[in-house]
Amino acid sequence: MKGNHRAALAGAVVIVGLLVVISWMGAMRDAQRSPNILLILVDDLGNNDLGVSNPGDRSYTPELDEFASQGVRFTRHYTDVVCAPSRAALLSGQFAARLGYRNGQGGISSDRLTLPKSLQARGYRTHHIGKWLAWSAPDPQPDKQGFDSFFGFLSAFHLAGDSSSRKFKKGQATYINPWLQTQDGSAQYRGHLSDLLAQNAIDKLQEFKGDRPWFINLWTYAPHHPIEPGDRVRKLYPATPEGEYQALLHQLDENIGRVLRALQRSGQADDTIVVIASDNGGVNLAMDNNKPFAGSKFQFLEGSTRTPLMIRWPGAYPQGATVDQVVAIQDIYPTLARAVGADVPATMDGYDVSPAVRGEPLPARALYWEKYNFGQYDYGILSSDGRWRMAIPQITPGSLTRYGQESGISTAPELYDLHNDPSGSTNIALHNDGIAQQLVSEYQQWHREVRRLDLKHSPIVGGVSEITGDDFQRVPGVGGYTFAIGVRHDASSGGKPRSLASHKDQWTLFAPHRGVVRFEFNKHRLKGRVNNNNACHSIIFTGQFRNNAGTTRVDGRSVLTLYVDGVKVDETRLGQQRNKHPQYREPTILGSSSKSQETLHYSPPVILNTHVTQRTPITIEQLIADVCPLKARL
Repeated sequence: MKGNHRAALAGAVVIVGLLVVISWMGAMRDAQRSPNILLILVDDLGNNDLGVSNPGDRSYTPELDEFASQGVRFTRHYTDVVCAPSRAALLSGQFAARLGYRNGQGGISSDRLTLPKSLQARGYRTHHIGKWLAWSAPDPQPDKQGFDSFFGFLSAFHLAGDSSSRKFKKGQATYINPWLQTQDGSAQYRGHLSDLLAQNAIDKLQEFKGDRPWFINLWTYAPHHPIEPGDRVRKLYPATPEGEYQALLHQLDENIGRVLRALQRSGQADDTIVVIASDNGGVNLAMDNNKPFAGSKFQFLEGSTRTPLMIRWPGAYPQGATVDQVVAIQDIYPTLARAVGADVPATMDGYDVSPAVRGEPLPARALYWEKYNFGQYDYGILSSDGRWRMAIPQITPGSLTRYGQESGISTAPELYDLHNDPSGSTNIALHNDGIAQQLVSEYQQWHREVRRLDLKHSPIVGGVSEITGDDFQRVPGVGGYTFAIGVRHDASSGGKPRSLASHKDQWTLFAPHRGVVRFEFNKHRLKGRVNNNNACHSIIFTGQFRNNAGTTRVDGRSVLTLYVDGVKVDETRLGQQRNKHPQYREPTILGSSSKSQETLHYSPPVILNTHVTQRTPITIEQLIADVCPLKARL
């Protein structure tokens, strides 16, 4: 009997093993049947830079024009107003605001499922080429975000390097003999940047030819400034700023053509989805890049945010078609992932645009933009029906006005009716106050939702718990940050002050002790007294940080503010300094255990990736209501 039992058990193990192998082989076959993906993102290419957008004018992009005739062109594709948030939205499939972006530097937490990670899990080989999106994150390199390898630059300011000392360091941007990086290090390369990036793409698509599908992510630097075309193409155009820019466009277009022809020669074109898009509109310096749309890069207008997007998928998408529905750069992730059967996170803001290609309507949704630079806060709105564009520019600290602005603004609110004025050039805000108010209300609701981090709370022992997830945003250091918590009145009435919340080597917030709340951030100490006899005290610390990219040096304008029971009790300017490298992956600890003192009673904290005041879209009063509900304050 024992022998029969052992034989049966062995047979079961073999069967299970075979099932596992068969399942794995099936998954690999599925992956092998998936199309390759070539994603080309160009930098600062405006609508008017693409010849097919303005028939009748001279075209400097014949290769891109020909590509447009081979697939689908989306005429209302929206991005952010500057490169980093657009790229973050593309990789995450979410509004960049969810990742902490307003403009400036930031990063994507390593626990996020990015597009390349999703494709890796599907069996894809992944390779990034060219410009990257963030270099102040704890793990900024593309190989930390789902790419097996990369060839490019984390920052344009690293392109020049230092030829005299042969060192790689921050300097001026350049196209000529650039310093470039891989996962193995950095070196200087001879030639023009555009040519070098294109050649790497050509080499990789040939190298990757085989059984497994591949994802090549080519992010060009052209036609971004400095305007430095190669000598060969420069000679073809007038020696004027406009001529120099047209030559750089010519070189960009020529190199994209080289890559597409190499794809065709390799025999992989029919099995490859090709996406070509721009990260934002042009700067309108050498020529009108965004015609007929008003505005330029950095502005919340059509010219800055409405950019080229074209997709070619042989056998699946029609040739020479156009889609006039509103789509956004965060739609690229779910569109590609669903096309190849890869995972799409439930938290995605973007939509699969394939139904629009088939002539079906996409779900209505509004689009929002935010930008913050110390002393100036702007935002923009595109209504869910695609008709109304609103821009609220140049808000400075002070009291809010009727449009959600703060006093001291230098520009009035702007409202455009894109149905009657497609270029978005005639401001009609003065006569449409009701529409403006409704759009602002919808924006504020969106802001409150996307700026709140969705984190995991796990109990440990004795009233102590930890918060994990969204590592890069959960710790203050880059951009806006707010931590709010409620604690019982008698949480620490005797003995020594007890930690209410803390993050290793970064900050500690102490529970009220003899009526005083203390907060320590590195070497800075803030404190203030509780202001009432409520059963629950709200404690909020908030700040706007500006780290120099790639370092932990904090800008002198970084300020930390402590609120207790809704009152600003202390504030400190951090000044120019180097802070410790934050332990991003460490959990945030809530509570502290003590044998001699009772358990701390506190509310679940709220963490935001933005700073707050009494007048921001998320107010101090709203945070108090979250962490100390009215019944808990009595």
